Formats: sequence, C-alpha cells, structure tokens
Amino acid sequence: MSRPAGDADKRLIRAAREMMPKTGIAGLKVREVARKAGVNLGLFHYHFGNMRAFRKRVLQEFYGDFFGRLLGALEAAGSESPRERLRRVMLTVVKFIRENRAVMIAILRDILDGDPEAIEFIRSNFPKHVVIVVRLVRDCQKAGVLRRMPLPTIISMLLAGVASAPVAVGMMERLSAGTLFRLPMSLLTGGMITDTALEERVDIMLNALSPTASGRKS
Repeated sequence: MSRPAGDADKRLIRAAREMMPKTGIAGLKVREVARKAGVNLGLFHYHFGNMRAFRKRVLQEFYGDFFGRLLGALEAAGSESPRERLRRVMLTVVKFIRENRAVMIAILRDILDGDPEAIEFIRSNFPKHVVIVVRLVRDCQKAGVLRRMPLPTIISMLLAGVASAPVAVGMMERLSAGTLFRLPMSLLTGGMITDTALEERVDIMLNALSPTASGRKS
C-alpha cells in the first residue's frame, strides 16, 4: 500500500539517491524507484512527468547539496587568508566526495558510457564550483602562497590530489562487494579518509604547490 502523497516527490528522490550506487543515473527505472519509495506510479508521473525529467531533478538536488556546502564554507571563511579560504573549500570538496563516493563513481561510469543525462549534468554544473576554485587559486597566487603555474595545471593537480583517496576507497569498496573479490576493507583503507587524513592530504597538496616547496622562489 502506498503512503500518503504529501511528500511523494521527496521520497522518490531519496529512493533514487539510495539506489544510485548500484544503478547509476542511467539504470534508474520508474517502477523500481516508485516501489522503493512506497509511491504509486500515478504520483511519480504527476510530480515528474517522465524518467528523463526525474533523473535531471535527482542530479540537480545532488549537486545542489554540494554547492550549498561550498558556499557555506566560503561564508564561514569570511575574511581569513586566501590560503585558508582555499583550504576550507578543498576540505568541503573532498569530504563531500567521501560521503558520496559510491554515487559519484556510479555517475562517472554513466559519463564514460555516454549517458546523455550524466554528460549534461557535468556540462551544466561542473563549471560552477570550478569558477570558485579558480578565483581562490588566483587569490593565493597573488598573495604569494601558491606557485604561478598555469591555472589548469595547478587546479587539476589540487583536485586530483585531494580527491584520489576517497575515490580509491570507493573503487575498492565496489570491488570488495563482488562475489569473486571480497577483501577486508579495514586492512586496505585504514585511516585513508578520516577527517584527520583528509585535512593532512589537503595541507600536503597546498604545501607542495607553494612557491618555496622546491627550495626556490617560482
């Protein structure tokens, strides 16, 4: 029996997000999402019309959660130094990846498979937070706390350096969940994605990209 309809749209979105680590965005099916949410098909179509619109809404809300945290980190940083503002933002990025690593790996798989909704999601949203990181990196370069390397180089190094640990853990978890490859995850990941470990990783990357990291001014 279906539950009352008052928050059906929210329950459907929540159900989809819980399913996405296994299905990705491309693998979501109307009947399966509605069944998990306890919502009848009529309410699904009433709120979203079709699966394409629903998938877009799910991805928008997922990114909205992330972007809201990013803006909150910037506001919390206030008038702190450029380096500390960048540090806060990078910690927000890497902790969101940690918390949602299974979903993000599933979305990446959809992108590599050429799923149009996943590709459009990246095209529409990725520039929004990259613009923030670019501005913070430029501020740090002007303040003399980051090397004056080309922006694409320094940003790719920074993002890849801090995101690699939670992504690697997520991939190992995915492998470990298979029937042919089960591993004791604690032995593999240890403290790789604790708050302390992620903070140290961000600090290491910022220190490595400082003008004096190689013992000379850039």
